[in-house]
Amino acid sequence: MWMKLAIFGLGYLLGSRAGRARYEAIVAGARDIVKGEEVAAVVGLVRGAAWILSQRGRSAVSQYRPRYPDEQ
Repeated sequence: MWMKLAIFGLGYLLGSRAGRARYEAIVAGARDIVKGEEVAAVVGLVRGAAWILSQRGRSAVSQYRPRYPDEQ
């Protein structure tokens, strides 16, 4: 029983070290992609489109908002 547990622990330790290195490589690659100019351009485009849609939504809501007699 202890032998199986020791083998499992050793495998886990070695695997986690190799896995951590691979994880760091993946994260570094993802950070390089996110920092790219293309991604920044797309993010700017999406933000602009979201702002336009929010303004259209506000004007549509205010157009159909019920008016109360005491409002001027």
